[in-house]
Amino acid sequence: MFHDFIRLLPLLLVAACSSQSAGQWVEVDPVVVSHPGQTVNLRCGFTGSRMQLTMVTWVYEPKDGERLNIAVFHPHFDPNYPDSHVEGRISFATSPPKLANPSIQITNVKKSDEGKYICEYATYPSGNEQGITALVIRDQQVEVDPEVVSHPGQTVNLRCGFTAGSGTQLTMVTWIYESKDGERLNIAVFHPNFDPNYPDSHVKGRISFATSPPKLANPSIQITNVKKSDEGKYICEYATYPSSNEQGITSLVIRDQPVEVDPEVVSHPGQTVNLRCGFTAGSGTQLTMVTWIYESKDGERLNIAVFHPNFNPNHPDSHVNSRISFGPSPPNLANPSIQIRDVKKSDEGKYICQYATYPSGYEQGITSLVIRGQQVEVDPEVVSHPGQTVNLRCGFTAGSGTQLTMVIWIYEPKDGERIYIAVFHPNFVPNYPDSHVKGRISFGPSPLNLANPSIQIRDVKKSDEGKYICEYATYPSGNEQGVTSLVIRASTN
Repeated sequence: MFHDFIRLLPLLLVAACSSQSAGQWVEVDPVVVSHPGQTVNLRCGFTGSRMQLTMVTWVYEPKDGERLNIAVFHPHFDPNYPDSHVEGRISFATSPPKLANPSIQITNVKKSDEGKYICEYATYPSGNEQGITALVIRDQQVEVDPEVVSHPGQTVNLRCGFTAGSGTQLTMVTWIYESKDGERLNIAVFHPNFDPNYPDSHVKGRISFATSPPKLANPSIQITNVKKSDEGKYICEYATYPSSNEQGITSLVIRDQPVEVDPEVVSHPGQTVNLRCGFTAGSGTQLTMVTWIYESKDGERLNIAVFHPNFNPNHPDSHVNSRISFGPSPPNLANPSIQIRDVKKSDEGKYICQYATYPSGYEQGITSLVIRGQQVEVDPEVVSHPGQTVNLRCGFTAGSGTQLTMVIWIYEPKDGERIYIAVFHPNFVPNYPDSHVKGRISFGPSPLNLANPSIQIRDVKKSDEGKYICEYATYPSGNEQGVTSLVIRASTN
């Protein structure tokens, strides 16, 4: 019986080795172990040089029952897959097949697929030659996600856990990457007596165990800033006693990002922040609805804005409920950007723009919102009247570690492009580029310096309304800015 066959395998292997000189020309793996749902590869090759290979047949021999032909190849005809329990799931590993290497693969294997798989050659002049592989299907002890789909630039989590009972001792776990061309690399190793190790690989510096320290019962990993070239199989392989190695395989698929967002937006308390979102997929994708989701640092998720073209925009209860709106343009599915007013430090976290699409399902883009302490001090709003002189205050509050190199004042109208209106560098004369306020703008009223580059605009007009941005070029942190909204009201006189 089949289990007797497994028990006798060591003797059969010895016999196979000793019979090589007597005509064992067919090379196969004596035993292949797999788990339900996986794809199994059954290897076969012929090593004799004096034989004429005419045809190959794969034969299935169940534990109890008759032999079945399951795959046939003759070089003058197309491959044939006769009726069998694996029809529709079996194929030759190469297309077209080759007589020298007619390996097969069976997808979505089942417990009922267990048995002997015989690779049998019709050869001249010696007749038939064969090799036998015993396929063993074990219950899946390593729990992983069969497939994980992500997009370039995102962080992906590859889950792994072990479900066997107390009789199995877990000694070590290794994550292995297998590329599409079959190359295998160890990418993460954990043994409870040593620190985690990340061997040289394409993901080194971007891979880590999900928990610190890792745990043998749950050695999940995460890979940051994933790339298209990261696609492939990720194998979570346990070294166990007494059963030896056990593994689970996750296929990582990296799709082009159809949802366009800014990966990170930095703002300051009290400002209005714009979180951009758009969809770039072709006409074959139907956009049905979009939901903005907030994910806090501790993982709590809240729906904060919902748009469906057949209904009014909805802003569910959340920490930003009274401060969020679609905009600045009227919402539409192609551009459901949002803005949040008067942002606070507690607003930090991930903001997810998630589309419901047909036929592909959900697609999303993630923006990390970072709220820094306000280093540039300005008045959030200044109100004036036509004909008056208005002072727009600006100052920098950071400590001695920040080097101020230059300051630029920028005008941003309600609708239109940003315009430079005043520039100061301590090594040069102040500059006032062409703009709607040229001839009426100057630094002052205080003596000009980088710590206090306030400006004044004379004879203000209604058309001067908009945002005035005081932007510092600083080292080493880069640009820092403060925004003042200038409002021009009609004179009360």
